[in-house]
Amino acid sequence: MNYTHYWHYPVIATITEINNVINEVKQLEKILNLRIKYKNSDGIIDIKSIMFDKIDGEDIFNDVFMIDFTKINQYSYCKTNRNQKFDMMVSLILLSMVNNIKDFYFSSDGDNEDWIQAIKIYKEHIGDLDNAYGKFIFNSLHNISVLFIKK
Repeated sequence: MNYTHYWHYPVIATITEINNVINEVKQLEKILNLRIKYKNSDGIIDIKSIMFDKIDGEDIFNDVFMIDFTKINQYSYCKTNRNQKFDMMVSLILLSMVNNIKDFYFSSDGDNEDWIQAIKIYKEHIGDLDNAYGKFIFNSLHNISVLFIKK
C-alpha cells in the first residue's frame, strides 16, 4: 500500500538551516548505510536541493523526492511505499526539515505506526525533535493523517 507526504514552506530557508538539514541527511545515510540515488546516479544533496528516486540496492524506482531550497512558497508531495528504505529516508528528511527550517510543515497519509520507526531513528542518531511537534488529525478520506509543524 502506498501513501503520500505533502509539504510546504513559504520562505527561503537560511544557509544555516539548509546546512543543518544537509549534514543530518548525510549523517543518516552513513549511519543507516542507505545511499540515495537519482536516475541510477548519486542522489543530489546540496545547498540548492535534495533529490532522489531510489535507494542504492533497491530495484524499485519511486516518485522523485525533491526539496528545492531556492523556491519561495513551495508546495510539493511524494508518494512512497510502506516498509521501503526509500520511505524511511523520505520520512527522516521531512523530520529534519521540520526540525531545522522555520515555517516548514508537512502532512502525511501515513498513521502513527508509519512514523514510530522514523522518529525513533531520528531521535537516536540526530537528537530530539525540539523544534517540531506532531499531532494526529482525523481525515475521512485517509483515516488518520499526521501533521508536523515547526514550533
